[in-house]
Amino acid sequence: MLVFRTNSSYARWLDARQQWGLIVNTSRTLVRQAVTSLPEARCPELRDAIARWTVAFVRLSKLHLREGGDAEEDLQREMQPRG
Repeated sequence: MLVFRTNSSYARWLDARQQWGLIVNTSRTLVRQAVTSLPEARCPELRDAIARWTVAFVRLSKLHLREGGDAEEDLQREMQPRG
């Protein structure tokens, strides 16, 4: 019975880890495609906004899953224009 619980627990953890990796990789792909597809001279604000919103989504998702941290403060910090 203990082995079943351990295996089941590990399987849930592994599945969650794989799903989180998929979120991170998809977010990176989204930003990479935005940066390469949108011309820098014409759309610098849009490129930056896509990158900031994507980073904010990933960080806020992590905060939500861990049930910790100040989401509003984190969002304010992430949405500040860089440059």
